[in-house]
Parts: sequence; structure tokens; C-alpha cells
Amino acid sequence: MTYIDIITWAYSCVGIVSLTAYLPQIIKLIREPDSAHKIALSSWLIWILTGGISVFYAAGVAHDPYMTWVAGVGFAGTVAVTGLTLYVRLKAKLPSLGGEFQTYP
Repeated sequence: MTYIDIITWAYSCVGIVSLTAYLPQIIKLIREPDSAHKIALSSWLIWILTGGISVFYAAGVAHDPYMTWVAGVGFAGTVAVTGLTLYVRLKAKLPSLGGEFQTYP
């Protein structure tokens, strides 16, 4: 196994590591819906934008499947956390989604 093979394999694992990093945040949002108002959506929306650009660059310009995989997993995790945060916030404010109207400081 060459140095390049080792780096390629390690880089491929970054997607799995990224995914495991998003899981605690997702679990917290599910178990503790009140924590959703503490998440800075502006940051997550910027990460969605930059993650999407990374996926398109990796697939369309670099034509690198490993880079596309890693960027795609990161992008999917970012979208999942942001989407879940928005859903939990809306559910808390809209009775039609099963929540009671609440306001946060």
C-alpha cells in the first residue's frame, strides 16, 4: 500500500467521521426540542451554501468520487440538522403541526 493509497482511504473515511459528528446534534434536537432555539440558523444556512458548492465542485469540476462522497455526506448532515431545527421550531410555534404556540427570548 502506497502513501497515496493510505491518504485516499483516510480521506474516504472523513465522510463517516463527519456523519458521526452530526448525530449527537440530531439526537439532541429530537430528545430536547426546546434546544432548537439555541442553534444559530444563519451559520447552518451558510454551511448549507458552502457545502452545496463543495459537492458541485467535487462532482462537476474535480470529477473526484472521494471528494464528492465526503462533501456530500457533510452537505447531507448540514441539511439534516438545519431542516430538523426548522421543523422543531415551527412545530413549537404552529398548533397545526402538533405544538403549542411558544415564544423564545
